[in-house]
Amino acid sequence: LLALILCFSMSFNVLAATSGDSVQAGDTKQLRQQIKEVNTYLQEHSAPIDIKEQSIKYDIPLSDGTTAKYTLSLTQLAQSRTIMDAKVGIWNFDSDLSLPLHGSIKVRTTVNIREVPSAPGGFIRFSAYDGSVSAIPAQYCTVDKTSATTNVVYADIWYDTTGYVGFLVNGLAANVYFTQTISFVDNQENYNKIQCYLNYDM
Repeated sequence: LLALILCFSMSFNVLAATSGDSVQAGDTKQLRQQIKEVNTYLQEHSAPIDIKEQSIKYDIPLSDGTTAKYTLSLTQLAQSRTIMDAKVGIWNFDSDLSLPLHGSIKVRTTVNIREVPSAPGGFIRFSAYDGSVSAIPAQYCTVDKTSATTNVVYADIWYDTTGYVGFLVNGLAANVYFTQTISFVDNQENYNKIQCYLNYDM
């Protein structure tokens, strides 16, 4: 009888562990799919932006029936007093993504816009620095670690802030990597605009 009880107990523990692993794997797979769909949506809907204080909001429908929310915000911190161009100065570029069931990620890069051409033929010139990331986990998730670094791709015209958020989804590690790109658009039609887009990966 004791042997029968032990066998039953061991079988139950194995079944419970397998079931838990299956739930964790499913959560991670869902997060990966959501990120893939967010990337596709943003690639198809992002456009050059005017340099002005604004928030651009996207509601992103996902295949699991939920909706991700993405917001790109530009906030001016300081403006040059010697150049009469409201676009010149120091700005925060904030990219906020809220993923259903997992939480939100906010990436911020500070951008010092030094020169905006007044006619086609020139390039907008700026520097970017102080990249940072913060995250708020949803229920049943926690944030283990975060990292963000701003790097020069092409001096004065293109910078990337890269890093990751280490989510724990039901105890299973699920790192979400990101690249926030801030760059010139072109020196013709969009000579006085800038582009900022975010790409995610796992």
